[in-house]
Amino acid sequence: MLVIDTDHVPYAAVICPDFDVVVADEARLLGLAFSTYEDLFGGRSYAARLKEHARHLFNGKLGIKCGSIECGFDEEWACSV
Repeated sequence: MLVIDTDHVPYAAVICPDFDVVVADEARLLGLAFSTYEDLFGGRSYAARLKEHARHLFNGKLGIKCGSIECGFDEEWACSV
């Protein structure tokens, strides 16, 4: 599952490994606590799957600023954000 934060500089990150984790968390079955979008990367239960998604989506980064080179924009545009 991805989160895209558009409040300031647009940011995309992998927040949960799979949809079932989101549903279970919303039903308050897991007791997950998020203070940042990347919190679950530090836990034993989900870290491997999250890192796999990050490798596939963001070249291994936990998240990226949208409008950056990693997001497919050229350097000139990325520097003007």
